[in-house]
Amino acid sequence: MRKVVISFSGVVSPVGLPDFPFTHKYYMPVYQAFIELCAANGIEARVSYTGNYIGKSTFSQSYLWKDGSYVLDSTPYTAEAILIRGATLTSKLDGSENTVNPPIIFACEDKLATYQRFGNHMAATLLLSPTRWEEQLTQIPGSWIVCKPVNGWGGKDIWIGDKSQFKLPPNVREGDYIIQEFLDTSHGIPGLVKGVHDLRIIVSGNHEPLSYIRSPKQGSLLANLSQGGSAIALERNQIPEDALAIALEVEKALVPTVPHFICVDFLYDATGKVRLCEISSRPGFSYPEGEGPEFAAMYRQTLLTVLQEALALTP
Repeated sequence: MRKVVISFSGVVSPVGLPDFPFTHKYYMPVYQAFIELCAANGIEARVSYTGNYIGKSTFSQSYLWKDGSYVLDSTPYTAEAILIRGATLTSKLDGSENTVNPPIIFACEDKLATYQRFGNHMAATLLLSPTRWEEQLTQIPGSWIVCKPVNGWGGKDIWIGDKSQFKLPPNVREGDYIIQEFLDTSHGIPGLVKGVHDLRIIVSGNHEPLSYIRSPKQGSLLANLSQGGSAIALERNQIPEDALAIALEVEKALVPTVPHFICVDFLYDATGKVRLCEISSRPGFSYPEGEGPEFAAMYRQTLLTVLQEALALTP
């Protein structure tokens, strides 16, 4: 069996199971399904955490799926490939590890870095200054702004509203947040969705792109599934070509040859123009209650194939 670790942020709990993904009612079953899919294809995929990484692709403790439950193994486990699901591990890597996505992808999860590299496709963006923020508001077009953490995920700590109502986030420091031009997406994407939305495209080399549209719950502007949004999976021929072209441009710039599994998120503004929103190397696992069982199965199969490609690089 080939050896793989799925790594999350945090540490292995000495008593019971850690919070994520084990306690999440949607993610627990799909991670289990992915681990079983790996096993059926000759891969032992274990779960571990940043706090248990001791270098050279080795984790001091890990969980394996055995006889229908997770079992803690407190002996060191060396992975032939690491599937990173929690970004904190990247600061511990020395470059010798075989990861599904290279370090440059994690760097571009910094939303300011994304703007600096692909700003021609994005809404106007500034790094929020705790001392010059009032001046900065005048430099962002429109009467509304978006304020979000530079390294945020899942829609957490995002503020959207009228500039006149904006207040600095508590204990904000230089480099913590960006402010952006607000894009009115209420016109939807013709033929695909009506109203506020975002569009996610997952690219993984020579494999068919995967895509779905997320819509927020009533009264919200945040489409993240973790914020109560809903999702509609798209067929390949439904993916908007203008957005796909940008996703492929990002892919070519960042990961032209190595095995990868990344997502690029988009918004369509009031004029119908597509705008790049953000890039992630850790698109949330799709689950049947979200994008649907067929899409969730395609997600797992595509990720397995990319993982197999990464393992092929390790003798």
